[in-house]
Amino acid sequence: MLIDQMGKVTSSHEVRENQGKQIVEAKEVFGRLVSPEVYERVISKRNAEELLNGTIEDSAVLFFDIKGFSTAAEKMGPQPLLKALNEHLTIINARISKHRGVVVNFIGDAVLAIFGCPVPMPDAAAAGVRCYLEAREELRAFHAHRKETGEHCFELGAGINFGSLVAGGIGSKERFSYTVLGDEVNLAARLESLTRHYPTEVIFSESCYDRLPEDLKAQSLLIDRCTVKGRKSPTGLYTLQAMPPEHMAAYDAALNKYLAGDFLAAESAFNEIPGALAAYMRRRCGQLQVEEGKFWPGYYSWEVK
Repeated sequence: MLIDQMGKVTSSHEVRENQGKQIVEAKEVFGRLVSPEVYERVISKRNAEELLNGTIEDSAVLFFDIKGFSTAAEKMGPQPLLKALNEHLTIINARISKHRGVVVNFIGDAVLAIFGCPVPMPDAAAAGVRCYLEAREELRAFHAHRKETGEHCFELGAGINFGSLVAGGIGSKERFSYTVLGDEVNLAARLESLTRHYPTEVIFSESCYDRLPEDLKAQSLLIDRCTVKGRKSPTGLYTLQAMPPEHMAAYDAALNKYLAGDFLAAESAFNEIPGALAAYMRRRCGQLQVEEGKFWPGYYSWEVK
């Protein structure tokens, strides 16, 4: 028997029952903060040090950004803005869960998700790309509805990479959060940021493309080769394009001229291909002709974050 501060007598059975309810409620709340996979990983560790040490994992990393929220904040009130953000994130989160991904963090109006960690997946790269495709289609339908009702619409951007990363706890023994770190995570973020420059909504790396099944490779187009800020090794930039096969072949031929440093011939070839992407690369070739004489390593160097 126990007596609380109010003098009420409580039996041991009632104490155990209340503790059991509190544990269930805590699990439910924790389950909303992290994915079931992360929850299982956390409770499987005997102490905080194991999580803080981290593990090396091979995973696909997806950065999904809803662009324009900063601009919209000037036009929309804080509550409508938060409602719109949560509606977008609900759609994205549902697609991530469907494809067995894990939401690591919500970073303002962006989502960081991983596929293949903490539970290994043989098709992690494909899962990340298919997740993006389905979320994009659902969000486009959602935006069409918002446009009909006169609500503000937003643009989308995504970067996907595959590689080795460190997964584990960040913080201290007293308080930490589960996250992923490493050069491959940074690359995914850089690829997403490049969608602000190239006229495409998604860019994925060469290492991601190499692990895709044939049906997704058939939809993929190598649009450029480049280095990103903070990284010396170049990577191929791929996107998903709804181009006729003949246009994709023509783009590939023009890109080969560009990568070989024949910017005049590449400019002419890109000029024969319809679409914003070819027009963008044609302007790039014109820019590089102005810089004629400057060493060309066979890839473009981006210094933006």
